[in-house]
Amino acid sequence: MRTEATTYPLSASQELLWDHMMALSPGDPGAVPEVAVCLREVLGPLDPELFRRAVARVAAGHEPLRMGFRTTGRDPRLVIEPGVENPLDLVDLSAVPDERQRRELAALHADACGRPFDLRRPPLWRARLVRLAPERHVLIAAFFHLVADGWSTRLFAEEVARCYGSLAGRCPAPPAAGVGFREIAALQGRELAATPERVEFWRRSLRGTPRPVPFPVRAVPPETDVRAAAATRFRLPAEVGRRLRGAAWRAKSTEYVALMAAYHLLLRRRLGAERIVIGTTTLGRPTALARRLIGQFTNDVYVTADIRPEHSLVDTVRQVHHGLDTAMRNAVAFRSLARAADPDFDRRPWPDVQLFDSYLQAEPPAAPELEVAGLRLRQIEIDEPDAGAAGGALPAGAVPASRLPIWAKKTTPFMIVDDDRRGGALVCNPGFFDPGLAGDLVAEYVEIVETLAADPTRPVGSVTAAA
Repeated sequence: MRTEATTYPLSASQELLWDHMMALSPGDPGAVPEVAVCLREVLGPLDPELFRRAVARVAAGHEPLRMGFRTTGRDPRLVIEPGVENPLDLVDLSAVPDERQRRELAALHADACGRPFDLRRPPLWRARLVRLAPERHVLIAAFFHLVADGWSTRLFAEEVARCYGSLAGRCPAPPAAGVGFREIAALQGRELAATPERVEFWRRSLRGTPRPVPFPVRAVPPETDVRAAAATRFRLPAEVGRRLRGAAWRAKSTEYVALMAAYHLLLRRRLGAERIVIGTTTLGRPTALARRLIGQFTNDVYVTADIRPEHSLVDTVRQVHHGLDTAMRNAVAFRSLARAADPDFDRRPWPDVQLFDSYLQAEPPAAPELEVAGLRLRQIEIDEPDAGAAGGALPAGAVPASRLPIWAKKTTPFMIVDDDRRGGALVCNPGFFDPGLAGDLVAEYVEIVETLAADPTRPVGSVTAAA
């Protein structure tokens, strides 16, 4: 007699992503390309079939890698399968010229990242081992974001390498996680518990929700790709970076917080509102146990700053530091936070983009090189293919008109800060916003950062006056 599989509700750290995907594509959340990607160059003699077995062993040891959806909708139910088909494909490009190799690799990467997932058919991740030369391969693995976060991709690569070494008889097998999805959900439930004090904090902090799209949206032609994203990069001069470190030290804070404060100031100048809300992400892994589990653990928090003209720039850094610190200490699951901000949330739910004016996050540090069992694994980047490559475009004409404002808010200009805090990129969808907006914002942002670094005692009003 076949027993019915146990089903689970979303974990606390999955709620935000699920409601975000439901808002963008309510009929098929798996079509939204939200993935965590593992890209590793693998150098050394490699047995592809042994590598496949190593991937299967890692999937067997982590329940999120065997996760599927029994039901979808507003309150989905998850199921953990006892076993799943190994998704690793082997692709041989070793006989292909170098330039074509690069194009093929980019297309394989775009396909892995952009192709929808059928949520009822686990595993909700895909992987390819691409052979470029006898002792040079590239591992491409893309995980549906509810299955795994960015930290998990590092764990995945390391465990696959160690399992490979164990199967080859060259090193011990990695220890089993010994923690299933039920325990992960319980751990997150404790960390993100909606205590009365935390709920009250968010009720006070997020008054004025929902936040509108902060910049004028252009008329969007039907052929506009709503998924498109263009990055406008910048680098700070070395002397500015040195002085910024001093300004951050003066505020008893960090360069990352100083850069976030500068972004608050830019939005204050552009939007003319004193209260600015910036979203950012946290690792969500406060314990050693959590840091060795594959799964979705990240939490978003929302940093408010009431920016007054008479304050000094360094005061703004202190205020943002305090705002980030208290937001992290009061982190709760998304739906509890959303109910605090809007008591009608359950009746008319909305995605997290309604909570902030813009978003800023740090580029995660590159994973260290790993040498095991005669293999060397190195994190790499792959150039994006031309627009229209596999898995890419979603034309505005295919999106219901009621959903286009949400896509616009999702792709409104947001900031990514480099790991070294010496540069970054402003990312936005050029189809929704004026072509020159990103460049203008970057120029203004760099100007504000340079002013903060050079004279942190200057009054806020001297830099937030309309440009």
